[in-house]
Amino acid sequence: MCNSQSQPDNPTASVPNIVTITINATTAVPKPPIITDSEGHKGTTKAGDEALITFASRGDTIRWDRTGDITAICIRQTGGVNLFSRLTPGSHDPLPATWVGIISDAVTPGQEEEYTIDYFVKGQNEGGKPIKFSQDPRIQIKPEDK
Repeated sequence: MCNSQSQPDNPTASVPNIVTITINATTAVPKPPIITDSEGHKGTTKAGDEALITFASRGDTIRWDRTGDITAICIRQTGGVNLFSRLTPGSHDPLPATWVGIISDAVTPGQEEEYTIDYFVKGQNEGGKPIKFSQDPRIQIKPEDK
């Protein structure tokens, strides 16, 4: 009895996890940014960022973080299926430093969302107004998600 381990009711069910997507750009090199995710994917060119696909499952939390000289980020859907039941700015200092989304339980395997990361880099401005840069990676529901 002391050595027993509880077993999940459905051993094939996916356990929700946190997937982190990090956007990094500097004042010296504002574009393209370096985009990485906690799955080991990385994009360092505009084409590479556009080809970057982060895989997720129902209920997963997707968190976007900024690093380097990025002062703010904004996440918005641009195509495909809306995979999120919730997508909101996570923290402000005073601008959005992170965004957090929860993958909907209603998605199906293989569905994909195209989205844009708008970001602003410290010191990059025209007439005192920050310049917006954008990249367009994708999120896809894992094909084996049932």
